[in-house]
Amino acid sequence: MPVRKFISILGNIHLNDNNLMPKKSEKNFDKLYKVRPLLDHLSEMFFKVFKPGKKQAIDERKTKEVERNLGGRVRRNLSQKLLGKNHVLCFDNYFTSYDLLKDLETQNITACGTVNMSRKNLPKNLLEDKKMKRSDFDWSVNNADIACIKWKNKRIVHILATLDEATKSYEIERKEKDGKKLK
Repeated sequence: MPVRKFISILGNIHLNDNNLMPKKSEKNFDKLYKVRPLLDHLSEMFFKVFKPGKKQAIDERKTKEVERNLGGRVRRNLSQKLLGKNHVLCFDNYFTSYDLLKDLETQNITACGTVNMSRKNLPKNLLEDKKMKRSDFDWSVNNADIACIKWKNKRIVHILATLDEATKSYEIERKEKDGKKLK
């Protein structure tokens, strides 16, 4: 939807009193103040009928403002209803950190995600990139049962996981675009 059309619609839908709307300079300013009651009601109703599968994925939303520990806050908000229900959370390297997986592990939430190796508390003793050939992998598990896995496909991929089977290896058959099988 074009921005102008959205602004036009937002300018004409009022579910809140405009006189009570916080100003942009105020800390509790909400861009969606005018439709917040509808959004809150929909969220509540969605959660009543939402029956999530065992595996859930979380991805970031882009905003203009910089927020510290955004990944942790978003994870807490989005996974609050999943606590204690034996779900597996999967997310990308925007969210994945050692501290986040350790926090999830203490709440009995299994998680995995790609990780940027420049993050804190990650092992430095994995194989060097130059020494790895396609399909090579290396891994390390710390005493908090968090596995860090390094795998080379076309590029190096790093994964942080608390999955029980995170360090098991499986041989798979791969195919090129032309159908040619790879090992």
